[in-house]
Amino acid sequence: MFEHSVSSGPRAAVEARRHVRDRVATTLSASKLADCELMTSELVTNAVQHAQIDAGAFIGLDIAVEPAMVHVSVVDSGEGFHAREVAFAYDAAGRIDSF
Repeated sequence: MFEHSVSSGPRAAVEARRHVRDRVATTLSASKLADCELMTSELVTNAVQHAQIDAGAFIGLDIAVEPAMVHVSVVDSGEGFHAREVAFAYDAAGRIDSF
């Protein structure tokens, strides 16, 4: 497990992508590495924009490399949110039919 933190702010996603790249570049194909970087960037950006944490607060970044997968966790100190419950049904073709 590789643990790191980045400082919340405009460069947080850039720093997080660099840490992911440094840790897993030799493990993943170029396309899988790009996917991993993009997902990490999106999660860190969400933490910066929506966690309501102070600029400069730390965002945790944990990277675990296993034989069949790479696991990246992004953790912030925000209060979180309550997910809405949404009811929907599928039609015969497997598409969402109604809410």
